[in-house]
Amino acid sequence: DWRWHMYDTVKGSDWLGDQDAIEYMCREAVPAVIELEHFGVPFSRTEEGKIYQRSFGGMTTHFGEGRAERTCAAADRTGHAILHTLYQQSLKHKAEFFIEYFAIDLIMDEGVCRGVLAWDLATGELHRFRAHCVVLATGG
Repeated sequence: DWRWHMYDTVKGSDWLGDQDAIEYMCREAVPAVIELEHFGVPFSRTEEGKIYQRSFGGMTTHFGEGRAERTCAAADRTGHAILHTLYQQSLKHKAEFFIEYFAIDLIMDEGVCRGVLAWDLATGELHRFRAHCVVLATGG
């Protein structure tokens, strides 16, 4: 049930997380895993053929009463498998990578983000990237 996933995530953020974003993430988790599978992530399987799921820190049901197993796994190499699968997809779609660029500023126009000003750490040059959509993926 996505609601227990949401409860655990909100609780794990000490109630500081954006609850609308957390709800969306939890509701869309199953379709996202299916999409990853269609991209080629080699998830481990149970004897019934379902994607293997295991418990991971803080996963509960019934407000902490039960243990939940909701982490889909590819043996003990899940992150590695997802990383390589998504990298292959990016090559397939001819994505361009800018390695070791540091975002300095967002380019704003009337309150709308239209791009990023970035510093190429290898050359010291500044680059302006214009975009219709900017996603900040900061990790963690």
